[in-house]
Amino acid sequence: MRHSDNFCRNFLVVTFYLISLLIANDIKACTIFSLIDSNTNVVGKSNAWGLKQGYLIVNNRNIKKVGFVIGKDNLIKWTSQYGSVTFNQISQEMPNGGINEKGLVVEILSSSAKYPEKDKRKAINESQWIQFQLDNYENVDQVIASETILRIHRAASNMHYFICDRFGNRATIDFKNGLFKVYKNKELIIPVLTNTPYEFLVRPDTSIGAKRSLNESKLRFNIAKELITKRQELGQGFNEAFAWEIINKCKQDINNYNVVYNLKEMTISFNDPINNDIKIIDIRSINFDCSSNTKSISFTFSKPGKVNEFFDTYTSDLNDKQIDIVYKQLSNEGRIVGIKRMMIKIFFIKKLKRIVKNLKCES
Repeated sequence: MRHSDNFCRNFLVVTFYLISLLIANDIKACTIFSLIDSNTNVVGKSNAWGLKQGYLIVNNRNIKKVGFVIGKDNLIKWTSQYGSVTFNQISQEMPNGGINEKGLVVEILSSSAKYPEKDKRKAINESQWIQFQLDNYENVDQVIASETILRIHRAASNMHYFICDRFGNRATIDFKNGLFKVYKNKELIIPVLTNTPYEFLVRPDTSIGAKRSLNESKLRFNIAKELITKRQELGQGFNEAFAWEIINKCKQDINNYNVVYNLKEMTISFNDPINNDIKIIDIRSINFDCSSNTKSISFTFSKPGKVNEFFDTYTSDLNDKQIDIVYKQLSNEGRIVGIKRMMIKIFFIKKLKRIVKNLKCES
């Protein structure tokens, strides 16, 4: 038992160290927004991760799970109620964002934040928090209400969240002085979020000039806001094409995949970060039964258009290969050296397959 405990502790420390290296430097230039009118309910996001490789993973229903954090805490345990499709660039169960079969979208962006202190609530890390919400809830109010039972135990980075549902509700969640700060629906005056707490984004700011870098969070917020406002003033409706227009105006030179979720049609459109082809996933046609194998498709799959038929089994070997890619990139960039490099190789790459195998169907 002591050997197992030591392994888990070392695995988690190195896992979150790896995640923090990527998150801390590579998602500080993301933009997300919501477009809703009588005919449209879409969410768009531009991503600026340095890593281009990753998988869209089909997360099945009825999978028994447990939260994990660094150190000891009162971990949340649950069985997934809903299936989901998530964008994963580190590992299975650690998504950047996604949508579930009920039309709930949860996305993450780096930001300044102070998470709650330890208390009686159950604990989970900031990335797995996304998967928990997609596994358990179908609307924004339920996600917000989970704050009474669930607390984020910081593993790697400070984050905030953008949440939308198929009923037309949308919200941002920030963490200020340990408190859960929500802007929802009418409070969300401008339905755009970048890498600054929402309360600061909506404050008037005349100091931003045209020559400032697009990497600046407030500038990207203003670009998206002005595009949305102008279209509304012209009386023009929203659609997916307009969502891609916003993404293209806000994206960065180091751009990764970009995504548009259509909550009326229940589709995901995303671009190939290498070939820039648009791929489309029909969520309604996915089998989320846990008796079937976990499925996935690579971000860089080469064929454009509808890609449901090309989903393939996601194995622990694929998960290990993805970790190898991350490890190699970080090593090449000089962000992991010496003992840290050895620990990641020993405890993370070699052991992750065992961790993934612990996800079992509870039928």
